[in-house]
Amino acid sequence: MVKQNSRSGLKANFKKILKREHVDVFLVFSAVMVFAALFATSALAQPEGALEQPNQPPALSSFGPDKSSPQEAGAVITWTAQASDPENDPILYRFILNSQPVTDWTLQSQWIWTTSSANVGTSQVEVQVKDGNHNPEGDDSRSEGFTIAMPNQPPAITNFGADKPSPQEAGAVITWMAQASDPENDPILYRFILSGQPVTDWTPRASGSGRPAVPMWEPVRLRCRRRTAITIRKETTQGLQNLP
Repeated sequence: MVKQNSRSGLKANFKKILKREHVDVFLVFSAVMVFAALFATSALAQPEGALEQPNQPPALSSFGPDKSSPQEAGAVITWTAQASDPENDPILYRFILNSQPVTDWTLQSQWIWTTSSANVGTSQVEVQVKDGNHNPEGDDSRSEGFTIAMPNQPPAITNFGADKPSPQEAGAVITWMAQASDPENDPILYRFILSGQPVTDWTPRASGSGRPAVPMWEPVRLRCRRRTAITIRKETTQGLQNLP
């Protein structure tokens, strides 16, 4: 009788344990499902783009002037930059000349450089870009050297005259000599003119001769092949005279 009661008690306890384990498994399974549902709901509730890559900085693709180096002082040179941003953020540009900013941060991708004699020599022109989401001093930059030269100067006549004094008799051969200098040592060409008519072509020779048909030379003018005509003096029977 005692053994039978003992067996009956064991069976009852075993059933209770199995029932409790079933309940525990069910609770664990339910909890996992609840957390999974909450995670899925949270992921769906995140704003669009929240899982995208971090914001990327802009990058320059090209930079340069509209004229080739060198240029003379006074030239107007336009510098143009091109840049792109992965997220299409607005891009700001800043231009720098010899380490000194010449513009503020601006949406303008061009800078116009009006050169002067103060810019003679080789300068470094730089552009910086940023989108405002990264380095405040700029996310990318490029630079290029550019040379400004002094404007070419015309030659000047330093001496001009004949090898014989005036007056001379008809038939005399008179050689006219000229001297000129050029600041850049460019080759100088000469042309001799008699009574308004050229008597030589442009030539590197600085002398010319003429046989007058009258006892007195007509006004003689010498020009250099540059923009400036030089007024000289000539000697006639009436004395020294400035030519127009």
